[in-house]
Amino acid sequence: MRYRVLEFLPLLLAIGLVAAWFGFQQPLPWLPQLAPELAAAPLALPTPVPPTAVPRATVLQALCEAGKPRFLGTLANLKARLGAPMGEAADCEHSVDAEGNTQQQTSTGLAYYRHRQEMAAFTNGWDHWALVKNQVVHWEGEAVDPPADAAPVP
Repeated sequence: MRYRVLEFLPLLLAIGLVAAWFGFQQPLPWLPQLAPELAAAPLALPTPVPPTAVPRATVLQALCEAGKPRFLGTLANLKARLGAPMGEAADCEHSVDAEGNTQQQTSTGLAYYRHRQEMAAFTNGWDHWALVKNQVVHWEGEAVDPPADAAPVP
């Protein structure tokens, strides 16, 4: 019989720990207590301030110096991939409409950014190159946006 009590010892220990846990859930007299109205009041968190959306063109114009124009942002990425055909920046990138589209004159043509398509492009008047989904494509003609059959540039 003595050995049967030892079999229940882990169970008795677990029950004792649970009882002790619930016993200590009561306020302890030696710990400072919050006033009941403060304990029940919800915490007042500060109201988050939404970030203000600054148009892309405004940011780029602030970064570009009129005396030293340069390619910035997505147009800089296109210039790095395309190289010499894009020429050098002749003026700062500026907004052309309320949709967020921008353009920038270069020494060999016109670079432009189409906000809705998130696409940077460059044209010399007939040839067009665009950075689409991290790939440069080429097409010819008067179309501003790349056609479905635009050829990838290696």
